Amino acid sequence: MILFIATVAGSESVSLISYKVSLLTLGSGRLIVLNNLRVKGQQYRR
Repeated sequence: MILFIATVAGSESVSLISYKVSLLTLGSGRLIVLNNLRVKGQQYRR
């Protein structure tokens, strides 16, 4: 991941990179929350 950011840094500005990283972290956070909700829902059904 660090290498990917470093290579992108050569062609884009730091603000764009930080913006993309924040979007990635937000997206992954939402996926984790959704997965946790699914697991909890399955446990409650049982």
